Amino acid sequence: MGRLRLCCCAVILLSCAGIFQLYKSDISALAMIVLAIGILPLAAITPLAASDRRARRRVVGACMAYTVAAALTAIMAMNESGAFNPLLTALPAMGALLSLWAYLTRNRRRVSSYDHYFNG
Repeated sequence: MGRLRLCCCAVILLSCAGIFQLYKSDISALAMIVLAIGILPLAAITPLAASDRRARRRVVGACMAYTVAAALTAIMAMNESGAFNPLLTALPAMGALLSLWAYLTRNRRRVSSYDHYFNG
């Protein structure tokens, strides 16, 4: 889960760059607010280690919530500006990859005889 948390941090930073790009291109504030609300669940789970099944399910939910918010933001921005924005198109794709990764690792169990080893 450490690499997933690191990737969540990278997606949060890219999303902040997306909010700045939305601000510079005069897109409505609603699109920026939706993306900011989508960042919040990722920011909430990133500093915490998800070592049990319940915590991993929260990670899956947070990644899916981010994906939905990023997709809504991309749709709203493209409808308003009419132009293709590669960064705003990449954010939902990255969210979907994070969601898939979190979903595939949600049922891993810690093996007590090995330190930091998980059995899938």
